[in-house]
Amino acid sequence: MNKREEHQENPINRSALSAMTHRIDLYKQHKLDLPQLASSLSSIAGGMINPPADWRNSFMQYWGVIEQANALALDSGKVEPLAEHRAILDKAIEDLQAFLEQGI
Repeated sequence: MNKREEHQENPINRSALSAMTHRIDLYKQHKLDLPQLASSLSSIAGGMINPPADWRNSFMQYWGVIEQANALALDSGKVEPLAEHRAILDKAIEDLQAFLEQGI
């Protein structure tokens, strides 16, 4: 078994991928707001067991867009993304979900 397969087979990492996908689904169903999504994705990723550096870097790029949209919304006193950030946020979320479905 190679290193990537070991990371994929790790039950904690498998559970984390599932939890992140679930949080994205809740956000899309308007059951989770943007600050909750950004925070939960970060917390879940932080609990993973040694994901490969390339995986973590890719995750952080997607999460960074989400967090930036969140920070700008919060600076404006909102928990929903600002209209001018909606398209890029939606794309980052879609891309992150597809990335998570690929596994580690």
